[in-house]
Amino acid sequence: MSFNNENEMPKKNDSKYYNNKSAFETKVKDKIMKGSSNRKDKSKTNSISKLNPSNIKMKNKKKDNKHINIFKRNMASMYNSSTQIKINKNNPSKISLKKSHYDNKKITDIFNNKNEFDLTIHQKTKKSSKYKVNKTHDKSNIKNNINKIITPSEIDTNLYKNIDTQEFNIFELESKIGREIILPLISYYIFNTFGFDEIFKYKNYENWCQKISDGYRRSNYYHNDLHAADITQTCLLYFKLGEFEEVHKFSKSNICSIFLSCICHDYQHPGVNNNFLKETNHKLSIRYNDISILENMHISAAFKLILSNKKCNIFDGINNDLYKQMRKEMISCVLATDMSFHNQYVDFLKVQVNDKKDEKIKSKENNQNNEENQKFMNLLIHSADISNPTKLFNIYFEWAKLVVEEFWDQGDKEKNLHLKCSCDREKVSIYQSQLGFINFIEIPYFSLFAELDPKLKFFYDNLLNNKNILLSMQEKEKEKKEKEKENKKSE
Repeated sequence: MSFNNENEMPKKNDSKYYNNKSAFETKVKDKIMKGSSNRKDKSKTNSISKLNPSNIKMKNKKKDNKHINIFKRNMASMYNSSTQIKINKNNPSKISLKKSHYDNKKITDIFNNKNEFDLTIHQKTKKSSKYKVNKTHDKSNIKNNINKIITPSEIDTNLYKNIDTQEFNIFELESKIGREIILPLISYYIFNTFGFDEIFKYKNYENWCQKISDGYRRSNYYHNDLHAADITQTCLLYFKLGEFEEVHKFSKSNICSIFLSCICHDYQHPGVNNNFLKETNHKLSIRYNDISILENMHISAAFKLILSNKKCNIFDGINNDLYKQMRKEMISCVLATDMSFHNQYVDFLKVQVNDKKDEKIKSKENNQNNEENQKFMNLLIHSADISNPTKLFNIYFEWAKLVVEEFWDQGDKEKNLHLKCSCDREKVSIYQSQLGFINFIEIPYFSLFAELDPKLKFFYDNLLNNKNILLSMQEKEKEKKEKEKENKKSE
């Protein structure tokens, strides 16, 4: 390309200027050399293809990420802001320039918890709840707290001084310190209480707990990080106020396995149950052959995080035998949260209560084998997982509203997919749902649990009290509806 005079030559800001390949090459070379002129490392040289100026190669003798970043910035200045420049760090000679369609889009998916286990369900607009639900997973709260990143050790201990009592209210604590720190905070307290520093490093433990917490779907009404924190704190009460540790002589690694299992037991839960996954032939159902689908996924994903991220490897530095033992214990504990095994634990409790009456349990405590020990570990986490109705009523009813909302939500999905509805919001009230669960699941189980450990009988007392309150509320609801019907007839 030639120009008759200097005025005809396009200016550098003119797009025609870049039709002149030699001019383009000169500018690119100038930019590259400017970025690398101050560096003493001369191990990198750059070449530009004359046939294709966008095909830029970097010959390197030694990888230097800092140099790559300088080169990348200089290249970016050659193009408008909508151009993405990608450099393969493992092979810096591979450079690609792509037009981006997301120039002004802010990345807001940090707390959306996307992962390979995502469950995508297309449904109609969800019906509004009959009850006021404290949606603690509201994403607007999360965004407001993005810049308030704190560690558990920075939290004022007075805010959770009653953590080892039944008066501890996790919803009140959340309102004071925010959602994202709850599970890591309780995990931090447990780490120090039981001296887990003798087993592994706290920093890796803290990183893992935070990643696990963020991996829970906060869009779920019930199966989320707050639920995980709740059952972790409930297990803490079983140890602090009960006699399980004293009678069964759990080792420190046993106790550690129980709490690690509590923390991750519903990790990445999709908000629907195993039966829904089976009925829809979901990929998780296929992967785990319809057997404890979610429970297998939770523990598998938790270990995948441990083994794929050095900063989250809580088992870094411990011997292989201990790692295998704790891994086996954690898998068993998490699988025990599958409600299909509930009746097995009722039978196990019956045997233990009868042995205690016959004073056999004293002779067994020193000769308890690993299998028996594991059953008690499983019993504790399963008990904590279904313990909401055994809490004080003001705490319990908050959980009741959340869990029934999640059941109704699944019922809506099933209707939209023309499946049998497991919980119809138009037909099943919160009182029917909870009273049925209390009568058929909770009372038979926790009556035995209280006999096995009399120090924890207050949980069973709470359960009976909550049942009576629900019956009273249900009766008032019926009377209210009858009055409304009478008023409509009179009109």
